[in-house]
Amino acid sequence: MAARLADSILIVGRDEFASALYDEIDRLYQEQGPDAPPLALYAERPLNKIYGKIPAYFPNSRKGRAEGPGVPPVKVDARDQEVGSEALVANMITAYARNKPFAALSHPGPTKLRSDRVRVIVIVTDFIGSGDRIERNLESFAFVKTLQSWRSYGLIKFVVIAYSGTKTGISLVSHHRLRPNVRVVAGCPTIKSEFKGAERTAIEKLCATYPTKHKNWLGWGGTGALIAFAHGVPNNTPALFHSTKGGWTPLFPKRSTVAFDATFVETTALTNTMQRAEKLLATKAAQNFLLDDSNYQWIKSMMVLAACRDGMRSDEEISTKTFVRRSTVAELCETLRIAGWITVRRSITAVGRRELERLQRKRKRTPAFPIGAQSFYYPTQLRIP
Repeated sequence: MAARLADSILIVGRDEFASALYDEIDRLYQEQGPDAPPLALYAERPLNKIYGKIPAYFPNSRKGRAEGPGVPPVKVDARDQEVGSEALVANMITAYARNKPFAALSHPGPTKLRSDRVRVIVIVTDFIGSGDRIERNLESFAFVKTLQSWRSYGLIKFVVIAYSGTKTGISLVSHHRLRPNVRVVAGCPTIKSEFKGAERTAIEKLCATYPTKHKNWLGWGGTGALIAFAHGVPNNTPALFHSTKGGWTPLFPKRSTVAFDATFVETTALTNTMQRAEKLLATKAAQNFLLDDSNYQWIKSMMVLAACRDGMRSDEEISTKTFVRRSTVAELCETLRIAGWITVRRSITAVGRRELERLQRKRKRTPAFPIGAQSFYYPTQLRIP
């Protein structure tokens, strides 16, 4: 059971994390249209209440006209000098803004927002767990009087970009009073999404047993998230992965993944897709054809089709099931719909079911895969008969 649980973790490698967030920011800018003003990018950071109140994001901006430079992306408290994922996210934002100065500003202040006529404020983070931290960041922006005014006139909107997130956290953030558009790269697998019936009961019993009497044995908020980043493991993962309570020795002590550094360097999106294909399509012959670019898109389509067959409907659910990026899921579902393999509501059709059966022969342990020049048909566009 412990091995099955560990095998279900989505490993997010260093390069995959940075490139995925970079691509998502770039996609957002492209959606604004030609000659759009730059995006204002801010790394999510911990915010402590001052006299019981969340402070306004910019100094002295709770009342009156906001002016001045931005705030540092990373603040270190002398009493607690640990720096979390905000440092990595801030570095990625800096790299993007330097590479594409016309497309983004890194942590601009009110004066820069005004002079560059910014229309989109983006908060970037690694993971939306309970949603509490992102909500505090949004509240902090909401208390800036100038931003309140701009938003009331429809001059500014808010976007949250995360690599992944839980359903509960994403829902909480989406319903914040600023009504941000929440975009995640990939869905987050959880114990609830990965295991069913007796197996899930056994997994939950294991998590409740080790370490002994842990209050949040399924992780903060009872999430049971199964995801690990190169820079650390979220506190929403089961306690047996990171807690040292009662002398328990976890895989990731104090949520650190440093002991598995090589794993996070070597793990790529392709590696995750390969492992997921073997599970979802019930085959152990995935590696050869997945390494062939001409068939990579085809097998991802089959995985998405299999997820639709299993009752997944939303981009997030399908991404969680397949480990395929949400943006790719949306594109593939549209192609599958045009091909007639799924319906508008993403139910699998008879044609789609036959395509899966062709792949996954009931009487064969290893299905037939395209090899070399022998590739299966993959629809890319509609043509006149």
